Amino acid sequence: MGYSISTRCSKKLIVFFAIIFLLLPAASFAEDEKEEKPQIRTVQTPTAIRDYSFRASADLLLPYIDYNPADGFITGLYLYGSDYLGSHQVEAIGGYGFNSGRTHLQAGYTYMRFWPAFGINLFERYTYIENSDSKTDEDEEWFRERGGNFLVSFPISKNLRVDAVYTLKEVFEEFREYPGAPYKRYQQAAIGASIVWDNVVYQEIGPISGIQFNIHGDFGEKNLGSDFYYRNYEGEIRGYANYNFNQHWKYGKRLVAATRLMAGYKENDVLVFPLGGQDSLRGYDYHEFHGTRILLGNLELRYPLFEINYVVLPMDLFLAKRLDFAVFGDAGHVWNDSKNAKFENTEASIGAALRFLMFIYGKIPLYHNIEFAQSITDAKRDAALYFSFGTMF
Repeated sequence: MGYSISTRCSKKLIVFFAIIFLLLPAASFAEDEKEEKPQIRTVQTPTAIRDYSFRASADLLLPYIDYNPADGFITGLYLYGSDYLGSHQVEAIGGYGFNSGRTHLQAGYTYMRFWPAFGINLFERYTYIENSDSKTDEDEEWFRERGGNFLVSFPISKNLRVDAVYTLKEVFEEFREYPGAPYKRYQQAAIGASIVWDNVVYQEIGPISGIQFNIHGDFGEKNLGSDFYYRNYEGEIRGYANYNFNQHWKYGKRLVAATRLMAGYKENDVLVFPLGGQDSLRGYDYHEFHGTRILLGNLELRYPLFEINYVVLPMDLFLAKRLDFAVFGDAGHVWNDSKNAKFENTEASIGAALRFLMFIYGKIPLYHNIEFAQSITDAKRDAALYFSFGTMF
């Protein structure tokens, strides 16, 4: 008896709960239908969507390091930032030379929402030029530039653009005619124009194919705010080609041939062209030669020796990637008048380099270079050994 009563109660409960479960969804659907109707009527049109709000980020904030014989090691910070849409870009570099005690500062902003693009750049930089007068002290062989420029960039095609720039700067000449003489100071202002072509293809080893050229001219006048009239013309072309030896044997790598040709002419400019050292003519002292005219050519053959692929620190902070080998030849000449523009006065050198390639955070390449160079036009010169970061071109 007890069992039959329990069975009947269970059947009644099952029927009761079934009715409840059937009625609840129907009731909630009716309520949802009533609530959704006013929401549909109040949906905003696309024109009522709120305006874009500014969002920015520091894409790169990294330690900065460089080296040259005049400054010694230059340490500092490199910052690159942009907004969410890439319309605003900010770049800043700050470094301090331990040997020279001088700071190198540069900060720029570019607005790229519309074309042409607009940019402003502020700087304080130093240029060291070897002084042939041994009576002057070493710390007086510097030029300091402090100022800025305003740039407008016009794209003509995918690879071609034209830039127009206005530059205003003060130049302090730290050569002294006699001990205690005041430093010379000049104000220079000029309008400039550049034609730039660039279709270079890059891989992790750097540029591997294509051509870059840049033709630039500066025209300084008193009407523009300059203390004097001056002219500066420079042209540079870089070419890259490669051949992949992996087509012939299993362990073959890609050989890259890199070339650079540069020519320049200055008239009444305070700053002349320096030549010598790891940034131009290897096998010679840093900025040993200087003049108002310059011709420079560089050729390098670059080849990866072997892959390393070893994480030096956790989280890929420093990824040791590869060891590269290069052989090179440099030739250059600077002069001040046509009497010295003779082919036999050209200086030339050959050399070899080992380059250790690392990646910061697994993405940003950093080269450590050890270069050995020997002059082939001056047999009395000793061979030169250089330590540097990055490649010259």
